[in-house]
Amino acid sequence: GLTGPFNNTANGSAQSPLGTPVTDASDDGVDPDPNGNGDPTEAGENDPTPISISESPVLGVAKSAAATVDNGDGTFDSAITVTVENLGNVDLSSLQVTDDLTSTFPLPATYSIQVAPASGTLTANAGFDGNADQNLLAGADTLAVGATATITFTVRFDPNGLAGPFNNTANGSAQSPLATPTTDVSDDGVDPDPNGN
Repeated sequence: GLTGPFNNTANGSAQSPLGTPVTDASDDGVDPDPNGNGDPTEAGENDPTPISISESPVLGVAKSAAATVDNGDGTFDSAITVTVENLGNVDLSSLQVTDDLTSTFPLPATYSIQVAPASGTLTANAGFDGNADQNLLAGADTLAVGATATITFTVRFDPNGLAGPFNNTANGSAQSPLATPTTDVSDDGVDPDPNGN
């Protein structure tokens, strides 16, 4: 999660044949005495060497729906699982996943949230309704490099004569330690990166 650069210095020491000690702190580069005056300890000749990383923030999102349950009264329940994965090389912060259910179930279809969003490792947004509040998360979550997390909720819908299928997509967003944004639109299933590239 640190942004770097990571400044690094080497310290050298030795002694003359008569035991006189000499020391020097490294200067960035390949020349210990850039001005060539024989004194490598001068100001500007002991600069630390920065070690930087090249950020590559990548968020992956997948979404799956369990078999639809027929409630016998014209309504149906669908249990949804959203999977998010940090596929990049830096930790991600400000993680958010949105789901617009009004687009999924257009009028005259109606829907309601039957089971509020939940997650074992992320902070779910209990106020999610898929319309006025489309955020599945509270918005302060982080996702470490290589980490995967899931969000589950159940929606009940009444097709009111529409045949379906009702295609549903989740949109994920996050940012790197240097505030570089990354986004992804969910893929159908449980693997955000099926081809592994």
